[in-house]
Order: sequence, then C-alpha cells, then structure tokens
Amino acid sequence: MHALIVVEPSPSFVARVMQDVAMRPAPSLWNPFADFAFGRRVVFASLLTLAVLGTVLVSRETSYSPAPATPEAVMANDQGSPTADRMLVTLTAYEP
Repeated sequence: MHALIVVEPSPSFVARVMQDVAMRPAPSLWNPFADFAFGRRVVFASLLTLAVLGTVLVSRETSYSPAPATPEAVMANDQGSPTADRMLVTLTAYEP
C-alpha cells in the first residue's frame, strides 16, 4: 500500500494569502456596471430586444383589420354563394 503524505504550506505563504484576501475590497453589486464594455453590452441587448418586440408588434398590428367585420361586409365578400343568397333574403324579409 502507498502511504499518504500530507504537505502543509509554509506559515509565511498562509500569512501572505490571508493578508491579500483581507486587503481586497468586498465585491459590490454595482461593480459590473462600472465596466464600459459591460454597459455597452447591456445597451446593445436592450436595443436589440426593443427592435425585435417593435417588429413583432408592428407586424401583428397590420394583420388585424381596423374595424370588426359587419354582417354587410361579410355578405358583400361572399356574393354568389347559395348561403349568402338565403341570408340576404332572410334579412330583407325581416319585419320588426
């Protein structure tokens, strides 16, 4: 069997590492926003999202008709079918 050898770091190395850790400032939540490159990426992602959402909204808006279809408009588009003729006769024969 192999013997397990434990190697411990020297006390001066441990003291230097502890001193370096103590000297570092605590990380802040706002620290990434101070970086110019990160800010550019956030702005680019925001503009790209705005462009995509704007394109989707504009394309969806143009696909809808400006006003709901009235029965007269539906019948005008469907002239010549037997059902439209029966509906027209029924509407003209209606008496309140």
